Amino acid sequence: MKKIKFIFILIIFCICSTQYANAQLLGKWVLPTVYGADEYETYLLSFTETSIESSTLETLAWDIPCEFAAGGYNPNYDLLFYYLGDLFCYGDNSIEWNSLTNQGVIDFKPEFRVINKPGFNEKFFSFYTVIGSNKTSDNHFKYIETHFIDNEPQFSTEYDILPGMPQGVYMAFALTEEFNNERFLYASAQRSTLSSGNILKAGLKKWPVNINGVDTENMEMILEWDDPDYNFVEDDFSSYNLELKVDNNSNTVIAWISSKPISFEKVFMYFESNNQAQTIDLSQLQPGRIAGIEFSGLNDDIIYISCTNHGIIAYDYQNQEIAEYLTSNGEYGKTFLQTAPDGHIYAVSNNGQHLGRINMQTGNFEPGPEVFSFQLGETVSTYRTFNGENYFILPEHHVPHNYLTVELQTEDVCLGATDGSATITVTNGYINYTYTLYKYINNNWELLETVTIENNLYTFNNLSEGDYKYVVIDGHENTTEGFFSIVVGEDLFDVDEFEDIDSYDPAYWNEVNRTYQRGFRIFAGVDVTITNSNLYFGKYARIVIEPGATLTMNNSTLDYYAPCLEKWRGVEVAGVWNQPQIDEYGNYLQGRLSLENGSEISNAENAISLYTCNYPNEDERVILWGSAGGVVQANDALFRNNTKSVHFIPYQNTHPITGDPMLNLSYFKLDTFDINIDYIDHSTFYKHTDLYGVNGIDFEGCAFTNTATSGVSDYNMGIAAYGGGFEVVNGCTDIIEPCPPQSIARCTFNGFYRSIGAYYSLGYIYTFRVDSALFQNNSTGVYISGVDYAVIVDCNFEIGYNPGDLGKCGESNAYGIDIHEAMGFAVEDNEFTKSTGEPSGYYAGIRVFDCPSDHD
Repeated sequence: MKKIKFIFILIIFCICSTQYANAQLLGKWVLPTVYGADEYETYLLSFTETSIESSTLETLAWDIPCEFAAGGYNPNYDLLFYYLGDLFCYGDNSIEWNSLTNQGVIDFKPEFRVINKPGFNEKFFSFYTVIGSNKTSDNHFKYIETHFIDNEPQFSTEYDILPGMPQGVYMAFALTEEFNNERFLYASAQRSTLSSGNILKAGLKKWPVNINGVDTENMEMILEWDDPDYNFVEDDFSSYNLELKVDNNSNTVIAWISSKPISFEKVFMYFESNNQAQTIDLSQLQPGRIAGIEFSGLNDDIIYISCTNHGIIAYDYQNQEIAEYLTSNGEYGKTFLQTAPDGHIYAVSNNGQHLGRINMQTGNFEPGPEVFSFQLGETVSTYRTFNGENYFILPEHHVPHNYLTVELQTEDVCLGATDGSATITVTNGYINYTYTLYKYINNNWELLETVTIENNLYTFNNLSEGDYKYVVIDGHENTTEGFFSIVVGEDLFDVDEFEDIDSYDPAYWNEVNRTYQRGFRIFAGVDVTITNSNLYFGKYARIVIEPGATLTMNNSTLDYYAPCLEKWRGVEVAGVWNQPQIDEYGNYLQGRLSLENGSEISNAENAISLYTCNYPNEDERVILWGSAGGVVQANDALFRNNTKSVHFIPYQNTHPITGDPMLNLSYFKLDTFDINIDYIDHSTFYKHTDLYGVNGIDFEGCAFTNTATSGVSDYNMGIAAYGGGFEVVNGCTDIIEPCPPQSIARCTFNGFYRSIGAYYSLGYIYTFRVDSALFQNNSTGVYISGVDYAVIVDCNFEIGYNPGDLGKCGESNAYGIDIHEAMGFAVEDNEFTKSTGEPSGYYAGIRVFDCPSDHD
């Protein structure tokens, strides 16, 4: 059975006063501390709606100060890895991840960010600015891709974003949240020397970031330092900290601070919607060095500023005035301000021992001892030192907050199937809901479907195997997105791989029920008998019988694997086109399939192919014409709901000694060829048997029926021969010879456009014989086109309605026997009647058209 999976994705986006009985984990921070000179502790802080829980990670030693700390997390906020400056840590392991770093040297600028690679949950991009190879003269803004294989980290090469920035400058950046598999990267940077030798001016720059990384070819300079509308200097863009927000009107606002003394009492802002810049100059307040900034999540007009002499202030940048002093005496004035996963804005106390926060429900500042304190004497060890004072750095890791809670239910598929589904149920949202689905195809997320409805439940259907991404937007424009995979269900099949059978073990094939995803091959010289068994096959499964091998089916069934609702490929009986079917001792040289005692082949695309094929890809089938010559011998077998039951391709059997032509050794006795209302209509039925360029195929006492209601061509046939020679004659249900009258079984045909169609094919002059057959409810019993010397005798034709030609001719035109461009035929002792209950039309027993006589 296909498996159903439930995935619960809880993404809380807005901070609200509502309390939950069980606190929901919102995200984590990695933050290292130090006590004294050599006692290290790395904290993992877990943020919920109501608290901060802490645990410690593997004890490691890093440079003091630690240049930055950052973690990589999966969607469940499990920590997969983390950086402590030049150390990359995972599990109990750590490695130096950047070859240009030096122990005891500040190699990196303070801003560092880990994000998931757009479109992926467990692949990551890490962004940083590092000193270049000559250590003293240049800085490079770079990123690197990271993922894990067999629990070991894999790093890409380092990619340059901005190379060659001057010695002594800083560079800061921020990224938008991912939407439609894309982010935007903003950076305030000094001038840089590109690999081409060209100089890129200082200014504010923007790049798209997608599944292929940073699109450096489409960098946009959105603000230049020498813009005549402003009074910038280059050092204004030596940025120490940069933040961005998308306000309630979807406008992107950028703010940054500078590392340079000429500028470090200012905050610079840029409003992308109207391409305007603004400078907040606090120098008259003598704030001292500005250490960090962060936008309010509570008020669109407020930015918080940590400054050395005054602590944290709230500044209204629309009215260009201080709104509030949140701390006094310069406390919390030497720290980055960062929005944590719980939505509050955190700061480090001046002694490095506490975390305080600006509460985004109330707007009030909550000092460290009330919020979080490290163990006695431990201090945050991510900092930079200016004028002998430590300025603390906090991680950049939070998610946008909304209340949308999504339950995702997926249903996996069988190999090659497209019946997977994903059902999304949304709670805590507002109507209407827009559901959008993407699939990862050829390194891109391609849009599959988008729909807007009132219902908070929607199912995406007809999904095939692959990776998907969904986006849900509610009526208040709260957004959540997630990823899932539709996979081939595990443990669907007993045998997953294509199985090679090089010996016969009766116990393996007697009274068994077994499922195959790919099928099996019987090697030459091996005879396999399957008795009282049922074998089931997936969509791409087949049986191959090699030349010199035999498969005997004794009261056994070959069928599709029903839960997958896809027909299987069938049996391929291989031969060698220029070899006889038996040797002089009667041994079969070609592949042979024997069906007996009620054995059945059902729901196959080609139940029996008297050749074998190659499959360049899953859905392409290439006939190997040199493999013709396989033998099928069926007695009391059932062929049910196959797209095609039997297919012969050109082959001439020969005498093993003289080389003279011989009839084919294949036959069908007392078999049933049936297609009915249970036919799987993923492919169109045209004919039960297809005889191309082969001679001597016998049908004795066989029944051909068609009662299907869908998936069947209007021009369907029971037997179709293209230059093929065959006989349709009585069979016998008894072993007595001659056959007792009561044991005679006629061949019957019911429900076809043409029961038998015999067509001329260049190079083949074989003919056919039909004797004592019963044709009921067929538009045409026997149709001949260009085939000479046919024999049709002692048959009964109850001529049926002709829906196939009705549209062309305006009325039903039906025939018992319809002969075109043929000669030498014998049509004798046949009986023709109109089938009871058929509508009026042109019904004829025999039509002969353009058929010359011997004298012509």
